[in-house]
Amino acid sequence: MMVVMNADDGKVIQSCPISGGADAEVYDDKTGLIFVSTREGWIHIFHEDSPDHYSEASRVKTEFGAKTMAYDP
Repeated sequence: MMVVMNADDGKVIQSCPISGGADAEVYDDKTGLIFVSTREGWIHIFHEDSPDHYSEASRVKTEFGAKTMAYDP
């Protein structure tokens, strides 16, 4: 699961299902996109529709085990 929470009070804002073995996540504040890479060979891309709502925008297939990620805006 990708879980978005309020860092001030620990309240969970939203949970979204993803494939297994999450390794890295990146947030791009200019586009409102969140990228999550997983061991199962996917990059899940979510959009911050509002501070309290996120939707899955896309998925990118990678290789199984290719979970480490870097982001260059």
